[in-house]
Amino acid sequence: MADDEELGLDDGGSAGAAPAKKSGLSGLLPNLLKWIIIGVAAIIVIVVVSVITVKIVTKNSTKDSFNPASITEEESGPRESYDWYKSIGTIQTFTSDNPPATVRVNVLLGYKKEDKACATEITSFSVEIKEFLRKYFRSKSASELKVAENEAKFKIEIKNGINDTVLSSSKIRSISFDQLDVVEQN
Repeated sequence: MADDEELGLDDGGSAGAAPAKKSGLSGLLPNLLKWIIIGVAAIIVIVVVSVITVKIVTKNSTKDSFNPASITEEESGPRESYDWYKSIGTIQTFTSDNPPATVRVNVLLGYKKEDKACATEITSFSVEIKEFLRKYFRSKSASELKVAENEAKFKIEIKNGINDTVLSSSKIRSISFDQLDVVEQN
């Protein structure tokens, strides 16, 4: 039995014997796997939290975000280059609400490049154009004017209204708002 003791072939019955340490790859592999699993779990938690946060934030801001599908055909087709009449200035009026809100708007009128006749006609009818714009915005409510999706409709209505009722020989091709503010009374 002395040979058994020299070879270290204990049957494990002795209480004082310490377990043998694993060395080399067999000891490194479980530790490495443990840290890989912890890293993958951390990445999964971070991705899930990020996705949930983005969904919450975008759910609350979808009303105010830009929607490319809302561009009208007029705005999405091949664009013509225009000269812009910018001398109308800021028009201030009230809405049709009770109590009325204040509207401040600066409208720019686009016409064909190099069309001097149109520029001359717009200049000569600038007082009538300002009056048309005042009446137009006076007929709208504050809630209508604050909805961003209505802006394209307003531009078309203003363009058609000025072309039909104010100008005689020239045509405005586009409308742009340099400023459109609606201030409600408290």
